[in-house]
Amino acid sequence: MSRRASRSHEFRRTFTHHMLPIIVWVAAIAGVVALFFFRSQRIEVIGLARAQTHSVSTVLPGRVVGLPIALYKPVAKGQIVAVVDTLADNDAAKEKLEAQKATLNAQIKHLNAQLLPTRENIEAEAATLQASLSNDYRNYALDVEKASLLTLELKTQIATDEIALETLVANIKTTRDLIEQDIIDGSELNIVQLEHNTMLAQVTENKNQLKEAELQFANAQARLDQFKKKQIQAPSVEPALNVIRMEIEVYHKQIDDITSQLASIKKRQNLTLTAPFDGFVTHIQSTLTEVVDVNQPILTITEANPTEVVAYIDNYYIEELQKEMEIQVIKLGSNIKMTECPIQSIGSVIEQLPQQLWRDPTIPQWGRPFLVHVENMNLVAGEKVGLRRL
Repeated sequence: MSRRASRSHEFRRTFTHHMLPIIVWVAAIAGVVALFFFRSQRIEVIGLARAQTHSVSTVLPGRVVGLPIALYKPVAKGQIVAVVDTLADNDAAKEKLEAQKATLNAQIKHLNAQLLPTRENIEAEAATLQASLSNDYRNYALDVEKASLLTLELKTQIATDEIALETLVANIKTTRDLIEQDIIDGSELNIVQLEHNTMLAQVTENKNQLKEAELQFANAQARLDQFKKKQIQAPSVEPALNVIRMEIEVYHKQIDDITSQLASIKKRQNLTLTAPFDGFVTHIQSTLTEVVDVNQPILTITEANPTEVVAYIDNYYIEELQKEMEIQVIKLGSNIKMTECPIQSIGSVIEQLPQQLWRDPTIPQWGRPFLVHVENMNLVAGEKVGLRRL
């Protein structure tokens, strides 16, 4: 029994002695494989937060008259950060425009003063014309009435004379009968004949006058009818006043144009430059009263809370990165913050890393850049952040 136990113990010791090195080597190989696998699955690099910067400059040469900001202070989008006077010191355009405006205002005042006298004059002319037209109408009507009365009188007179003429003709006949009967003397016939001839001449004359009177009546009536047809307009007040008002309106428009030019001059005197986005004033290149030229930076604004991180990776690992691939971004410091962000783009050339990313400040490093879009990280421009693949 003891011999069997001895043999069993010896077998176990021999197995442990030979298998233990094998187990150690297998564990070592597994560790190395795991390390290589881990290294191929996780890429750890350091990147820099990239912020948008904007140099504020004027579009016209001028003098800086206002800098209502301070270095490293925050500014909001649309906030005034500089005021520039772009007018020349000897520019007399404003004075000239002010003089023109004063002249136009005086002309408007003069025209306004003419409105009431013009109305009164036109109304007086209209009244005079109306009286003259009424008088002419009465004269034409009176001529017609006179011609009508004369015609009527002549017709009446002719009718009376013709009756008397017929009586004289009868008297002549009677007188001849009496003469033939030797009742009266023959001289009586001469008297009656003379009266008849006189009356006949008077009737003939009256008929001639009647023709003349009827012609005068027709002419007078024609003149009256023609006068009635005439559309004689009395001077109107409103059209004349409207002419003055239109002239005043023209002056007002000229004043508006001058006012616009003055406003433009005032704006040029106080050309305001505003912040294009929320950020911080990181540089002030100009001072008050300094003359600045076009595109000469006055100050520089850097974006607050940048949303882009630029990192660099060895070109050996570049194939393991893809656009839109999610990676982990780590905000370094005492309060570490991590978030998952997509790769926005990958550079196509190898570039030299910024010096703050060199392991040795005396030895430059190179790599392929890639851009990562981050959100809600509260980064500062130029801040280092860690990146690793998930």
